[in-house]
Amino acid sequence: MLWLEEGRTLAFLRAIPRRWLEEGKRIELREVATYFGPASLTVKSNLAAGAIVAEVDCPGPRAPETVTIRLPHPDGRQATSVEGGSYDPGTETVTVAPFQGRARVKLGFPG
Repeated sequence: MLWLEEGRTLAFLRAIPRRWLEEGKRIELREVATYFGPASLTVKSNLAAGAIVAEVDCPGPRAPETVTIRLPHPDGRQATSVEGGSYDPGTETVTVAPFQGRARVKLGFPG
């Protein structure tokens, strides 16, 4: 599952395999059709530098109130830092609320 609308929340990547975020890999969704209007997501894994970065864009007039992005480390490690949202280690998910149409999140992992 790459995206799902739940009430006023737009959830991304809930069911992706860990291997999709191995070093150097990238996930990109361009203007996918959602209830909230076109949404785009780019995720870049740079684990050599200890980070996974995601950028989401959904600027329509019906923008979601909350965006969640599951960013599982390929080896099951928990993030030690987060920028741009709040991190739930149990679900490996970053929540951006309130979402303002555009967001950038960064998870940091120990080396």
